[in-house]
Amino acid sequence: MMGFSFLAPYLLSGLALLAAPWLIHQIRRPERETMRFGSLMFLPKVKREVIERRNLQHLLLMLLRMSLIALPALAFSRPYQRQVVLPNASDGQARHVILFDTSYSMGVEERWKEAQSKALELLRSIPPDERVAVVAFADSPAVLEPLFADGVSTAQHRTHVEQAVKSLRLSEGGTAYLPALQTAQELLMQNQENTDELQTEMIVHLISDFQSRGMPAEETGWKLSPRITLNSIVIGNEAIGRGAIAAIYLQETMNQELRIVGQVKSLWADDRPSCPVKLFLNEQEIAQKTVYVQAGNSTNVSFSVPIQTDQIVQGRLEIGDDALLLDNKRYFAWNPRRKKELLLAATERTDRTWTASWLLRRALHNDPHRRWTIRQHPMDALVSEWMARNERPDLVVLCDVGDIPSSMRALLHEYMREGGKVLLMLGDRADPDSLNTDFFDNYGLKLGGVRFAEMRESQFEMLSWIDFAHPVFSSFQTSEFNDFSQIRFMNYMILERMDAATDAKVKPLARFERDENGAEALAMAEIDVGNGRMIVWPFSPDLLWTNLPRNTKFVPLLFETLRYLDGADEESPRFQVGERIIHWPNRLSTHQRGIVQLPEESAETIVERDQLRLHPILLKQAGFLRWRGEEADTWESVYAVNIDADESDLTRIPLDEFERKLCSTSYLEREAFLLAQTNAVDASDSIQKNEFGYHFIILLMIGFMVESGYASWLARKKSEATRTEE
Repeated sequence: MMGFSFLAPYLLSGLALLAAPWLIHQIRRPERETMRFGSLMFLPKVKREVIERRNLQHLLLMLLRMSLIALPALAFSRPYQRQVVLPNASDGQARHVILFDTSYSMGVEERWKEAQSKALELLRSIPPDERVAVVAFADSPAVLEPLFADGVSTAQHRTHVEQAVKSLRLSEGGTAYLPALQTAQELLMQNQENTDELQTEMIVHLISDFQSRGMPAEETGWKLSPRITLNSIVIGNEAIGRGAIAAIYLQETMNQELRIVGQVKSLWADDRPSCPVKLFLNEQEIAQKTVYVQAGNSTNVSFSVPIQTDQIVQGRLEIGDDALLLDNKRYFAWNPRRKKELLLAATERTDRTWTASWLLRRALHNDPHRRWTIRQHPMDALVSEWMARNERPDLVVLCDVGDIPSSMRALLHEYMREGGKVLLMLGDRADPDSLNTDFFDNYGLKLGGVRFAEMRESQFEMLSWIDFAHPVFSSFQTSEFNDFSQIRFMNYMILERMDAATDAKVKPLARFERDENGAEALAMAEIDVGNGRMIVWPFSPDLLWTNLPRNTKFVPLLFETLRYLDGADEESPRFQVGERIIHWPNRLSTHQRGIVQLPEESAETIVERDQLRLHPILLKQAGFLRWRGEEADTWESVYAVNIDADESDLTRIPLDEFERKLCSTSYLEREAFLLAQTNAVDASDSIQKNEFGYHFIILLMIGFMVESGYASWLARKKSEATRTEE
């Protein structure tokens, strides 16, 4: 038996219409008026019993009509009572699976002790000859004790089960109910070959705090088999006030400081005017601030620490103790930027006062963080220089390109397929026919001629559309910086997207205004090629073509474009407990073997680069993940690993909703049919009809007939009484 509930409980709101018959009866009740008569001898006598009987008859009619409104509401809300009835059930032993929630939210106050105590109490209530499995789960399930093991007696099995329950430890992972229930069902469905085993009673005992965030984000269609009974054991109290460090943001400032911004989240019932926040670096407390946190809100607190370009910064933010300790601290790590090589391919022009390459060099040298080492070569000498070094650059910028030699095209294509990044700027010397052949054609683009054959100062175009959601433009999203109306383009190369199928993926980032034919040419486009990418500017940062270099947006736009291509965000990835590491660190790109140290562990492990995807690293605890090359003496990369901040939200899901989403209800007939295919049970006998809303429909039809007959009878009686009085 799975309980009584409604599949559409919101339709019960129709019961509010029950007030309508009562109002109608009150409105239609005849008003009593006082009339003066000279003598009462000519008025008929009416007994009090007759008046009271009429009032009772009308009251019954009103109640009958109210029931006609209540019955449809109850029927359409689809009441049900879930029950699986297996015929000729054997007297075999039942199977049990104890699903134990070990997510860190179970560490609130005394929840963990309560859960273990209830698990042991449950174990003692199960007959000793019945099989029990133990599964611990957080982000993913782990079978601690199976139902069956070779060479293990029943007594030994029960001892192992009890030891497994006592050895459970609180993890730092989040909650995921779906994979845990799927694992439990797989265990229970093992060795289902004969009829007796098909009829064995199977029970899942779920011990958890039933957090709503543990439910699957999307509907999967999977539900627990109706042959399995779910026994929900709720742990703890939901209403517990606490605080948490929900997030940390790092920002490198211009004056060689690291700004650390922490988000303090309040789950307290009242305001906290003085919440202390501590900053730790290398396990040493170096600063403390007090912030005001309103109940149910979040507030930010910031610290600034000096940094050196060759030293890694690692630390944490921490607030005071409360009911849940694990979310009171959050780790962060900052790795110094690795200076990368930028190869600038540009040929100086003598017909310009301010050439595009000169403007680019000036802008790049103004980088306060000095991220790139810039090497400039003419386009015709680029291939020989590249091949001579036998080492690929981190980033390639092709400025004011006229043509790309065939040898350079093949080199660029292979470079991008292997993960290289290219910024291509087209100028007035670009040859569309040559560049389209074996270059733009391969990437789904078509280059036309210049927009204006003759340039005039009063003739220009502007940007009509910008993808502000893209990382290149994300820093311009606010109203203070998103105005590009002052940027004018006196000329540009017409770049269009083709419909031809290619391996490359083209993503428009900005468009020019429509021309006289209604077409919008691309003003900026991103092309994914293999593991690398290329961004195309169909214009040159030439003052004769655009006033962009004179605008304050030029340097930020150039830096954000290069930063996106360079993958600066990949230098400090964020990891959560429960994730698996499959990507090799960028800073160890020249190494084939590395040494890793997991959070809260002193042991060091040698990892092969080629084997990392086959054997990923599972992060089980919060702290610091450290990497270095096999020959290095110091750690080259340090990454912060934190718990899932959403796990600290202890909001519960109601048990009836939990069972409705993850346990079978309308799937009973399907499951019974599958059982019938085994020729072990009869589907018609295995299911007891669980929904009984149609009973209310039958009652409704009967009620209509009764109400109609009763109302007619009352009207006829009233008519006869009227004639008698006359």
